Amino acid sequence: HWGQNWHMRAATKLVSNSDFVTMHLQNRCLIPAKKIKRIYNSFNFHRFSENPMKKKKILCIAAMIKMKGPDVFAGTVRPILEAYPDWEIDFVTQSLGKGPENWRQAIRDQLSDLPPERFRMYELATYEHIIAMYEEASIAVVPSRVKEAFGRTALEAVASKTALITSGRGGLKEIGGPHAVYPERIEVEDYLSAIVDLIENPDKRRDMAQKAYDRALGLFHEPVVSAAYDALIDSVLSL
Repeated sequence: HWGQNWHMRAATKLVSNSDFVTMHLQNRCLIPAKKIKRIYNSFNFHRFSENPMKKKKILCIAAMIKMKGPDVFAGTVRPILEAYPDWEIDFVTQSLGKGPENWRQAIRDQLSDLPPERFRMYELATYEHIIAMYEEASIAVVPSRVKEAFGRTALEAVASKTALITSGRGGLKEIGGPHAVYPERIEVEDYLSAIVDLIENPDKRRDMAQKAYDRALGLFHEPVVSAAYDALIDSVLSL
């Protein structure tokens, strides 16, 4: 349907927010490559501390709909808490008004008896609270089944120097680049294995998180993105 949109066909330039979206515009919407400029979405990296105080915590933020994969992460929670008694988990589902209630309730029931001092599930959380959780998390999990256009949640993890495990679907792989973990399948066993590997290899997760942060700073930080838009506008005005 996008290919039928006269606004896109009439535009001098189209901005895509990932290489994945660029390829979609070219292959599915038949927009010429010369019309498209990829400029990533921006993020203010100063929202997070330069040296966040990381703890033995895992954070997953996934809307309570199947395409976002919360059921996959939910399946890893109990085995992790049982195997690693010094680790804690925060699970933010933002589930109000999302997937079928019986499906959501099954996930809640699966986790309802876990100790609240080690496992916390939030169906609503302020952004300030989410920022605070990222500051403390050592591992972030983004198990999306959908081909994301970009991957804001993954970028928040990278910007907070949190080691990232994600499906890499769509634009998600562009966020972590070579410095994230991409399980082969979106299945509980694969994600559990990836989490365990990072728990047991602290140097690996810290090195991964720092390298992902350094790479992302040059791609997604607000001044970088603003400069890209300034250059694009200047190029269009000079035509």
